[in-house]
Amino acid sequence: MTALRHLVCLSAAYLLLLSAAAPARAGTYNWDGGAPDDNIAAAAVLLFVVWPREDPMNAPVFRGDGNSRTVVALEPSGELQQPPVRFRWRSVPGARSYRLEVFDDDALRVLMQSVGDTTYVAPEATRMPSNGFWQLTPIDDLGMPGARSAPFRFSVTD
Repeated sequence: MTALRHLVCLSAAYLLLLSAAAPARAGTYNWDGGAPDDNIAAAAVLLFVVWPREDPMNAPVFRGDGNSRTVVALEPSGELQQPPVRFRWRSVPGARSYRLEVFDDDALRVLMQSVGDTTYVAPEATRMPSNGFWQLTPIDDLGMPGARSAPFRFSVTD
């Protein structure tokens, strides 16, 4: 139904713009009897005011159990001997992939990676912070994100 409303709105705007662009012959008027500038203004109103909006009740959402309580971190967590390079977690029902984000103590993101599995090993060139946290966001098969997990904190002991 929304596609039909979009088509009708675009068609009406096109006709208004077309009639505004057509030169008027002596003794004739535009199809609506107004000046060409009026038609351009009417087309703008159609497209920016009357254009049907998506119904927020039907907006696409994560189609799995995206509740942050379902994201279970396996490693790293707590006190570590060296900065983390391997991240593991339990799968989230309905997730096709995950967005892994690693932050330092100042909440500056040092890594953001899309991962299709439940394990990620950072490349050697990646400088991981000694203290910080990481979070996961499950992504469903339509690319819709679920709820971001709670932060999983880690710190390197000297």
